[in-house]
Amino acid sequence: MFLPLPRGAGGTGPELDAGRAALDWERAAPALCLGVFSLFPLACALLRWPYLNDDSYITLTFSKSLAEGRGFVFNHGPPTLGSTTPLLVLIGAVLQLVLPWLPLALGVTLFTSGCLVASAWTFYYFREAFRLNAWQACLAGLTLYATCNPWLFGMEAYVSNGFSRSRPRWS
Repeated sequence: MFLPLPRGAGGTGPELDAGRAALDWERAAPALCLGVFSLFPLACALLRWPYLNDDSYITLTFSKSLAEGRGFVFNHGPPTLGSTTPLLVLIGAVLQLVLPWLPLALGVTLFTSGCLVASAWTFYYFREAFRLNAWQACLAGLTLYATCNPWLFGMEAYVSNGFSRSRPRWS
């Protein structure tokens, strides 16, 4: 899809094609930049998942128990609410049931880093609602990546961050 040339940029043939290509590149560059840097949180999650903290493993234990049909229990015993994030417990249980070949810790870590990526892309997709141009939206997403803490992958921080950004204010 080609964009119309600005006024005064007439011409035919190669000049016209070069002008259109330059405009397409200007439009695509912020999305390409954000896309390339979106690989960073996912790569961090792939490297990080075997080294989760104890809070993450508590959530994963609840997810594993739920997926195995033992209910919302920590190990064995009565059901308890010992997780700080029941939503992530449910997501982990669903991931375990849908993708049984994938280690639960890796699935949850990739999911939470994916929520961070979704948060960054929310700025880009809804940039008009946020009154941002494409480069400002790209910079907002890159700021999220630059300030993220990979030690929080596998925890609820980026899940709640993703849900809070999924509905922009339209005022």
